[in-house]
Amino acid sequence: MRRITISALALIGSLGVADVARAGCCDDFWSCLGAVASAGISCQVQGLIDTVKAMKTLVETVTNDLRTRTGDVIAQAQKAVGDATNDMKQVREQAISSLQRAAEKAHEIANPPKSVVMAPIAAGAVAKPAVAVAAPAPQMQVQGPTMAAPAMQKPADPKALQDTLGRADAFMQEVRSKSNTAQTDVSNAEKAAVDAAARHVRTAQQIGIDLALAPLNLLRDSLLDLITHPERIFDPSAQIEADIQRITAEVPALLDRIANEVTQEAVGNLDRAKGNLQQLQDSAASANGLVDAMQKVASSHLQSDLDALDRLVPKPAPGGSTIRTFPIGISGNHQVIIAALARTESAKLPIVIQHRAAIGDLASKWQSIKVRVKAPVQLEAGSVQKVDHDLGQMFAGKAKGDIDKKKQELLEEANKRFANNPKTLEKVKQYIEAQAKG
Repeated sequence: MRRITISALALIGSLGVADVARAGCCDDFWSCLGAVASAGISCQVQGLIDTVKAMKTLVETVTNDLRTRTGDVIAQAQKAVGDATNDMKQVREQAISSLQRAAEKAHEIANPPKSVVMAPIAAGAVAKPAVAVAAPAPQMQVQGPTMAAPAMQKPADPKALQDTLGRADAFMQEVRSKSNTAQTDVSNAEKAAVDAAARHVRTAQQIGIDLALAPLNLLRDSLLDLITHPERIFDPSAQIEADIQRITAEVPALLDRIANEVTQEAVGNLDRAKGNLQQLQDSAASANGLVDAMQKVASSHLQSDLDALDRLVPKPAPGGSTIRTFPIGISGNHQVIIAALARTESAKLPIVIQHRAAIGDLASKWQSIKVRVKAPVQLEAGSVQKVDHDLGQMFAGKAKGDIDKKKQELLEEANKRFANNPKTLEKVKQYIEAQAKG
């Protein structure tokens, strides 16, 4: 095995490599020669160029999507408005249905058939302690002197009971009537939202994408230049950094602008109806509580239950009617409405999420290139000796004329293999020349 020549060692030393370390692209004679001659720079360049190529492909994909898939942004934004509208419609219909059932039940409780209503009243008038009849005093005394008789609850006055049930029924019918107005307002807002989204589709289609495409095209050209001239990757143009920053800012802004053009007016319509829809939810929840209280006192005829019902029914104001609402404290599930409106946010559209991720990946890849460019490069242990041995064998035992001929063959092959990397080519030529001199 030939020893590495002093000139070859001097060449490697001039590259500033102090350690013998890895060379990940040393797969054959020429790749190993390039790695050794460039002190591992050719391997580093190859790895970086692979990342640059991936960046170029990503840029082209994003650019093509902006040219051809803005319609998808519009379609998804319009669908989001439709989905939000349907969610709110479902909440509205459920609330109205619940109110309707509660109003019917309230009327039924307050106006039972005469055969049903007279029995409790008569029983109440004749023997108020009806609840205690089921446990006669003599039986209680048998239990012993230490047992105390349960306290009897005060029965409700039959007339007061019927009056309060009637007032509760009237209030429920009033709430149901007023809910129809709120329902109409919400329903109109739903229709207006769908119409607004459809109306703004044409405007969204006319939003120019040239502003966002410009930095993408510039970045693609810069990356293509790096692929063509790999040596420039160690001194990249500041333009690449500026282009990536512009892309990071302008492409998401463009997608948001297109989506918002479709959704903005529609969301405004839905948002204005949110208060009425929440009122319907609250009324439905409160109505069910009121009906439960009516049912309880209608069954028990107790004063305590009557008092509880009375607290739930607003009393008419003296001197005329006023707007009456349920007592504060009972509300429906407003989070459902908030979630429905959130559907229309541009950041939640699938295609917007996809493009934001792609742009983030683009910036991440470039940052990794910047870090790797600054990282020290090392050669795999023994690679210098292997290349020196293989190259030396090509000249061993040959006359000067044959050595010159072989050297020329190697130089011509090097010109082909390292044509795109002039710096590595120059170092490979110097290495071959040094080995040919022996």
